[in-house]
Amino acid sequence: KGQVFFHTLGVRAHLAATGRTTPAVHLKLLIEGEEESGSPNFRALAEKHADRLAADAVIVSDTGMWDEDTPTVCTGMRGLAECEIELYGPAQDIHSGSFGGAVP
Repeated sequence: KGQVFFHTLGVRAHLAATGRTTPAVHLKLLIEGEEESGSPNFRALAEKHADRLAADAVIVSDTGMWDEDTPTVCTGMRGLAECEIELYGPAQDIHSGSFGGAVP
């Protein structure tokens, strides 16, 4: 909860520092609270609302904190990603040694 609030305070501080009443960019805050149980509904939500969730950048807040007094911002993560890749190649077996290692 604290890390989510951290971003809210960041937006508030930005608005105060710039004198704006709204951010200069569009912000979408998605607060997902099922991560402790494997986020069983997140995929369906993301697929159903993909157009509304489209973004140029994503910030993940569910990371570790050094201690209670030190704010932490995650700038990179490792983990699982899922994608589908379709590969096409020759219709027959081709020995790579005969073609210089590169095969169309």
